[in-house]
Amino acid sequence: MEHQIREWTCGAHRIRMTAPDVLHTKYTGVVGLQDAKWALRVYEEMAAKGPFYLVAEVPGSELPAESRKYLANNVRAEWMRSVVYVGSDLSQRVVGKAMSVAMLLTGHAASFDTVFVDTMAQAEAWVDAHRLDHAPRRVG
Repeated sequence: MEHQIREWTCGAHRIRMTAPDVLHTKYTGVVGLQDAKWALRVYEEMAAKGPFYLVAEVPGSELPAESRKYLANNVRAEWMRSVVYVGSDLSQRVVGKAMSVAMLLTGHAASFDTVFVDTMAQAEAWVDAHRLDHAPRRVG
């Protein structure tokens, strides 16, 4: 069955479904509250088809406290298999981990891996390896 690519945009931000279970996001500049709400709607729509890998390219982006809080309070851990940040600096890595902790504190346990890599090739390799490691095993 051929995979149909979907894409969403909001200002300078883009989300693209690159595989049936992979959402590739590219955030550019400030991710304001309205941008966060838009992204959450896309995540929720995709989660209706099952959990997905979120690959987020974030170089040069900024997630203000209001947006961060909104996402931490409204994202559901069961929507995602893992979150892979691509090209994040130290402050973005702190924010990414802090969002996982915030989900725990608000009762939305982050049961997915949060991973940081430098390149898209590394992100794709990590997702492929994770998918293989977590594939159902046949017995008998």
